[in-house]
Amino acid sequence: MLVQIKKALQDVGYGGDLDRCSSDLAWYLSELILWNRKINLIGRSTEEEVLTRHLVESALYYSYTRGKKVVCDIGTGAGLPGIVLAIMMSGCEDSFFYLIDKDHKKCNFMRHVSSQLKLKNIEIIENRVEEDKRLNSGIASIVISRALADLCTLTDLSEPLLANGGGMVFMKGPAAEEELESLCSVKKKYIGKSCVDSYVKVGGREIKMVRLSPESL
Repeated sequence: MLVQIKKALQDVGYGGDLDRCSSDLAWYLSELILWNRKINLIGRSTEEEVLTRHLVESALYYSYTRGKKVVCDIGTGAGLPGIVLAIMMSGCEDSFFYLIDKDHKKCNFMRHVSSQLKLKNIEIIENRVEEDKRLNSGIASIVISRALADLCTLTDLSEPLLANGGGMVFMKGPAAEEELESLCSVKKKYIGKSCVDSYVKVGGREIKMVRLSPESL
């Protein structure tokens, strides 16, 4: 597992302590697999899928969140991508992560991970995004989400969280451009203030990252 993790980190340009980060991520993924057998955190995922899907996809957010002061991961589930990024930036980046999810069991898992790895750069919020007053005060440099909702819903949830100049990055599939076009037809302020970055994963699966900003990219 360590070899695959190190490669995933190197592929996204990780510049921190590779051995420390790989070891912590390996422990996190092992715990994720173990807990998933009991409380269904990520569905029926094999160890290979945990590595090639959950880890690799989460690590793609590194270049977008690196150096951002406050990162909000909405609908983070078991900490994907938030926990992965917090581990990557632990001790070497000036970034703080708010990981938000309404599921009690998933939040308990993240608290366990945070405690065991002594992650000081995260806060886990067990609540709906729209119901937590701490979040709706313009604190986020960037809002991210991996598999929560459509772009219209995501922007509705994210906009109140954004600080001045803040932006959003959401992971989507092959139809990202069509979904973005639908968003811009409803929210015209995103016309000219959005773009899509494409990545091709092992096996040929295409991943697209939609970048949005109410002000500028």
